[in-house]
Amino acid sequence: MDAALKNPKRQRKPRVNLLWTENDHGVVFSAGAPAKWMVRCKHCGAAHEQEARGIYNNSHPMECGAYAPVNKIYKNVEDSKLVLKYGITLEEYGSLLRAQRYCCMLCGIHQGQLTYKMAVDHDHDTGKVRALLCRPCNQAIGLMKDDPRTAERAALYLRFHK
Repeated sequence: MDAALKNPKRQRKPRVNLLWTENDHGVVFSAGAPAKWMVRCKHCGAAHEQEARGIYNNSHPMECGAYAPVNKIYKNVEDSKLVLKYGITLEEYGSLLRAQRYCCMLCGIHQGQLTYKMAVDHDHDTGKVRALLCRPCNQAIGLMKDDPRTAERAALYLRFHK
């Protein structure tokens, strides 16, 4: 019979010793219950109990007020992704889409013909949003490293081999 079944008060110890391990959120300084660790928070200085899985994944405990998740500021996850990645809100995304008449700026395909949302095209150097494109057009620009000379050469190449 298993030892844990014989003695119900006996608890399993964590398999690895994580004491004094450091991640982006805090420093692990003591072991509590099985698979629970105390983490000294780098943001607020308090001690948080965290699971070993959370330490490995570098997840941040929700009770830490100093590390407020950015997603809580915005209406939903999609809006927060737009703000964090491109600096625009969901309303600004919608106004861009309306200004483009719900079509890709390059190829002109309508949003209704796509199974996914239009991608936000932006300048990687400045971070400025340029337009909304369908996914293939956005990837094509990205693969050409946002270089207009490469795009012109590609257009010449395609015209020559038509």
